[in-house]
Amino acid sequence: MKGRRCDHGATRTDVGQAAKAAGITRKAVRVYEARCLLPTAERTEAGYRLYNERDLELLTFIRRARTLGLHLDDIHDVLAVRNRGTPPCAAVRDLLDARIAELDATVAELLTLRKTLAETRKRADDPPTTSPSPSARSSRTRGSRPSTISRSPHGSLGPHSNSRPSAPCCSWPSAAPESPALPAGSSSWCSSPTG
Repeated sequence: MKGRRCDHGATRTDVGQAAKAAGITRKAVRVYEARCLLPTAERTEAGYRLYNERDLELLTFIRRARTLGLHLDDIHDVLAVRNRGTPPCAAVRDLLDARIAELDATVAELLTLRKTLAETRKRADDPPTTSPSPSARSSRTRGSRPSTISRSPHGSLGPHSNSRPSAPCCSWPSAAPESPALPAGSSSWCSSPTG
């Protein structure tokens, strides 16, 4: 088993327990180790990685830095400053200032995009501003009040198709050339012949 900088009496955990304690995934632990954010893990005789308390503190620090939006390269630089024995406060401030500037630029772009989308949505609700052509208006005017020409009961043309004859139903226009002769002794078609 390879030795590590920790004491042999320190508590060691496997990768699953270390990931759970730091609030990250096993894959993230392996990625951080591959990116040299963590020292090479001590291994058991069976080849399993073991992590001590200092490793867990580093993993927790990396998770918090990622939550703040720092990139892995930035975190690597901060840890390098810390490993040299210099408090990384100035480096962290610079990194955070750069990250804030990135966020401000992103927010500005998102606000511009939102304004464009809102204007497009508003135009989708507005009715069209073009007016119909004179021929279309004339056609609609003619079609809005249909009129039918019908023949009146007296043979004249009238404007209404549903007009009823004003004369009694049993009377017949005497002037109509096709008027049939009345039965003998009758004054109208409704009266019965006498006798």
